[in-house]
Amino acid sequence: MIFSKEMLLLLAAEIAICAFVFTYNIIQGEREGYPAKVIYFNTILFSAFFIITLIIFLFSLRIMYKNQKLQSLNQEKQALEEYMEKIEDLYQDMRIFKHDYINLLSTMQYCIDNDDIHNLKILFRTKILPSSKQLTNKDATIGKLSNIRILELKGILYAKLISAMNQQLDITLEIQEEINSISMDMLDLSRIIGIFMDNAIEAARISEDKNLVVLVINSEESITIVISNSTPDINIDLDNIYKKDITSKKGHTGLGLYSVRKILNKYNNIIHSTNYNYHIFTQTLEICTQYDMREVTSS
Repeated sequence: MIFSKEMLLLLAAEIAICAFVFTYNIIQGEREGYPAKVIYFNTILFSAFFIITLIIFLFSLRIMYKNQKLQSLNQEKQALEEYMEKIEDLYQDMRIFKHDYINLLSTMQYCIDNDDIHNLKILFRTKILPSSKQLTNKDATIGKLSNIRILELKGILYAKLISAMNQQLDITLEIQEEINSISMDMLDLSRIIGIFMDNAIEAARISEDKNLVVLVINSEESITIVISNSTPDINIDLDNIYKKDITSKKGHTGLGLYSVRKILNKYNNIIHSTNYNYHIFTQTLEICTQYDMREVTSS
């Protein structure tokens, strides 16, 4: 929404007052026996005032629409720049890996030349195999993001997945079909996914299994995003975690999930569910094709 609820109410009040004064002026003028010329002049005056007010309103609407569009373009540009920075970081990681891999091969050559099979096996199992697996998994995971054609969603998922990889989490990412559009404001979606991913990564990092699963499912009726993670043994009340200042983590304000709930309250085409079973915490966001956003006041 370009205009807030308060601004629209103020505009409606102004129109109502103008109409009341206009009507009262005509009725009272006829009762007091004002000349027809005076009544006619007042009619022209109030009509002109109303038209000018309407023109100013429409002109303001046009300016605010252009400003909102410009802001959206700036956000997309920023997201693209962040995405390109992450691509550059991945390229640098590959260069470092290539350099280290050459050194490892040289060490292997030395072991082979000296028939040192014992140290060769140790080198392969402790250095080469883990490094190769890590790079391969990273490439495969990042490659699946190509199915997401929405820059903002791709950017936030890329940043969070790279963070999860750097913390040695076991990541599963599935995006089987192209995602070209989602019936939701992209800034709102990015904020929600960012909060869900941060919580999932932090919980998975301190869990025993260190698992993180992200699924993006495309169907004709909806886009479903599932974020699931392993957690340590915790006592959690799902009915309260979205309340303000409620958190089970030390040093946190508890505003993350509270913000998510406020954002979701603006939409009537989103089905959201939270589940926790057997040390697995899951957030499911189903965004239906029909898009209807409700204006809500902040609390």
